[in-house]
Amino acid sequence: MVIASQSALPGQKSKRIREYPPVFFNPMLIISSSVLESNMVIDIAKLIQKYLEDFDQEKLKKPNRCELCKRVGCLNWHSKYWRNVMTLSGKRKIPIKRVRCRECGRTFPILPAFILKYHRYGADVILMALEEKKNKTYEKVVSDMVVKYSLVLDVLTVWFWRKKISKAALNKLKKL
Repeated sequence: MVIASQSALPGQKSKRIREYPPVFFNPMLIISSSVLESNMVIDIAKLIQKYLEDFDQEKLKKPNRCELCKRVGCLNWHSKYWRNVMTLSGKRKIPIKRVRCRECGRTFPILPAFILKYHRYGADVILMALEEKKNKTYEKVVSDMVVKYSLVLDVLTVWFWRKKISKAALNKLKKL
């Protein structure tokens, strides 16, 4: 994260603007939106298992160019961190690798496809909630998901997903 400041008029405080680095989308992990609910739970569990195996065997692919400075061949593996993800199959702790650009010095996480940037819920939970929202109220969606999957989910969370996640991002999730 970079914090830049905008110049202000004399006698005023300058505004601080946060720039977040882009997150790389890993297309090798795919779930189908046309599957039934029970298959979706199995699919996401398989995706997580495959990701963990690839992570342990160091088979994860790093991007060939930096998304910020656009230079090719300047990314190195940097570190890892652990991230909690709530999926339909339960809460999981997932390791996330980071890369660092030698040219601009920025670090970026390599997120698997079942994790969305800035969200603790997996793509399967978000996709299912938004699909069910088409026919139900927010309260009904949340109560059904809490009962079926034992998730800790709030009505405002689903409302924010609907407002925040664009139709283009939703279509990308459906293609997973």
